[in-house]
Amino acid sequence: ACHQFVNPGAGNTTLVNPTACAASLTSATVVPAVMKPLIDLYPLPNLPNNQFTFPAASTQRVEFGQMRIDHNFSDNDTFFTRYTIDDGVLDNATGNNRAVASGTAFPGYRTAGTSRNQFLTLSENHIFTPALLNTARASMSRTSFGVSGTSPLTLGDPRYTYIPGQPMGGGTIGGLTGLPGQGSYSYHIQTIFTVSSDAFYTRGRHALKFGGLFNRYNLYNRESKLLYGQLTFTTVADFMQGIYSNFSGLAPGSNLPRYWSYKTAGFYAQDDIRMNSRLTLNAGLRYEFLVIPQERYGLESRFLNFADPNQDWTSGEVMRNPSKKNFSPRVGFAWDVFGTGKTAIRSGFGLYFEVGNFGSAIDQVSLAMPPYSRQLAVSSNPTRQLISLPFPFPDTSLTSLCNPNTPTGTALTCTNRLQTMAYDVDNPRSLQYNFTIEQQIPFGIGLSVSYVGNRGLHLWQVKEGNPILPDMTSGVATWSPYLCNGALAVVPCAAGQQQQLNPAYQRIKPGYASVITTKTDGDSWYNSLQVTLNKRLSHGLEFQSAYTWSKALDTTQGQLYASDCADAGLLHGSSPWNRGIDKGPTCYDLRHTWRLNVLYRIPDLASNGVLAKLVNGWWVGNILSAQTGYPFTPLLNTNRSNSALLAGQGLTGLVDRVNVGTDTVTGPGGLPFVPYDPDKVNTGDPNGWFNPLMFRLPPTGQMGNAGRGMLRGPGLATWDVSINKDTGLPFLGESGKVQFRVEIFNLLNRANFTTPSARVFAGTPTVAAGATQAPLLNVGRITTTSTSSRQIQLALKVIF
Repeated sequence: ACHQFVNPGAGNTTLVNPTACAASLTSATVVPAVMKPLIDLYPLPNLPNNQFTFPAASTQRVEFGQMRIDHNFSDNDTFFTRYTIDDGVLDNATGNNRAVASGTAFPGYRTAGTSRNQFLTLSENHIFTPALLNTARASMSRTSFGVSGTSPLTLGDPRYTYIPGQPMGGGTIGGLTGLPGQGSYSYHIQTIFTVSSDAFYTRGRHALKFGGLFNRYNLYNRESKLLYGQLTFTTVADFMQGIYSNFSGLAPGSNLPRYWSYKTAGFYAQDDIRMNSRLTLNAGLRYEFLVIPQERYGLESRFLNFADPNQDWTSGEVMRNPSKKNFSPRVGFAWDVFGTGKTAIRSGFGLYFEVGNFGSAIDQVSLAMPPYSRQLAVSSNPTRQLISLPFPFPDTSLTSLCNPNTPTGTALTCTNRLQTMAYDVDNPRSLQYNFTIEQQIPFGIGLSVSYVGNRGLHLWQVKEGNPILPDMTSGVATWSPYLCNGALAVVPCAAGQQQQLNPAYQRIKPGYASVITTKTDGDSWYNSLQVTLNKRLSHGLEFQSAYTWSKALDTTQGQLYASDCADAGLLHGSSPWNRGIDKGPTCYDLRHTWRLNVLYRIPDLASNGVLAKLVNGWWVGNILSAQTGYPFTPLLNTNRSNSALLAGQGLTGLVDRVNVGTDTVTGPGGLPFVPYDPDKVNTGDPNGWFNPLMFRLPPTGQMGNAGRGMLRGPGLATWDVSINKDTGLPFLGESGKVQFRVEIFNLLNRANFTTPSARVFAGTPTVAAGATQAPLLNVGRITTTSTSSRQIQLALKVIF
């Protein structure tokens, strides 16, 4: 490539590749000197198709310990206590913080994760009468985890520093792997104290259960999102030329740590009624409620109605109490059809509330919610400003709206970005129902066929809380940021036209920019056919086979700002005003799943000789798994619709869907664009998993019509084997033995691929709609696997 590095201050120009520049038929790309250190962070490719790979270790340490004490006070009174602790440390070359590292990595950049979990349980069983028993429990569970990043760059080096005194932050670049940056740190501690009591009373044909459970949650969260800053470049060309579109950072003086506490309680009663020897009915009722979370130091604020232009934030509880009417019935039955114990029909229905699981949702409030914290976004659009480092970030008072302290004459704009939880949340709930037929068949095999369904209501999901409403005058939702000679325009005006900003193109609350809002507006639908076969142990053989056909749909789910389908390239919904647009397969939707577990114990020799010691005690375990692929959505590389959903929030998900092709047409370079065919769109090739020529560019200013999750990634198949030898050690007691084990994971060494790159087109706004742009070079490419290669593990265990 031919590039010019220009240093305006010194007035000089350096050709990075003079030979290429001299031979080039086009002019050199002008690259400001400030960009050269950032460009140099990218190593030269060492694989085809401009890819780079390097060896990097992923280390993991896990330590586990458990202690248990049992005591019998009397025949009617028993007690036990148990303490469990586990520590873990994980060091990866990527920012994924997973046990098996995958994804994008840069040499020298690493992510470390630490965790410590402790669990203490005390339980007492008391028999009052043969018909009345009670179990009382008290427990404490404490989980903590932290994540931090390391960088090879010198702290404070102005060539890489966005905010003075901080490490280099990250950056997103349209069409290119983002800038590495040092991963931000976070630390979370959750402590739950629980007291419960369950009583069991039998009278006649009634078996009664009743009890209660009380929880106290203590949460400590410390985040550092945008503490180091985040840069956004729309295209690779803009990055090379130092023309940024957005810079985001944490407002000075922001206070992020939070100490939350709240309580939940639940009571229930259930009666299992034995109608006769073949039929049992179940009926129960549960009531549970929540005591609203409180922050220890009063760092609480909320928007009672964000959409009201006359309302701003107020101090007070972050959410209303939605749990006062949480009554949930449960009913079911079990029927021995012929009275032989071989054929049974079971069915049940229940309403289930999720009362206390919203720790990640209230964590959003600490990240960017005035007056205690706020994120500031400095935008150079549409004037396309040249970057300078360190960035002239505004020194802004938290008591006012964003007031950038920028150099005179620049066209920078600064706005507030928020992260919050909707005040009027509801309790997530699900309607669960099932119907099962069980049949005992010959050879000790049990067959079970079930229909299982679940309807989720008021589920947590992340939305743009401050959207720009589209214009509907054309009958199609259109976002037009400009006026060209007074007419609405979706792209900047042509030369000679008078350009103005469209005053109607603004967010519903213009004083703020994008707002990450966690709400309970989500819906889900799950229906499945489940078939299982269980063979009891006989002649040394036992197995379990389970097949599931299922269909899971939702309108996006999650409590975090990038929690929906992160691996599929779409981190959030596309429409905060129309949930139907986002209805599609869930991120975890698997249409076909099969699991088979087989254990076979090789017969022993009836001898105590040396040969028997060698051949006795062998057994083999097998686990076979097979499933179809996860869904993903074909996307553009830009926000071509101009919807600006969650714009500048540091997400790679600010993109739009493509249009589905309906005609045969010749595109640029003679590319043969064809209509979409669901039976032919998947190629099965990891270098190009789907045919991008079945898709088109949607009109600029409008959303694409491709369905969420309309494509499927690769399936998965593995075979894990364990070969075991048990040898008795009588001197260690009756159960004393030594076990030698050989475990082989992914025996066939099959490559199970992850979801492919879903970005189809660059989506340049000035390019016309249709088959007018060539697909991206890496469209459909898969570069990682979901399972490891074949691994062999040896183990020796002494049991006594």
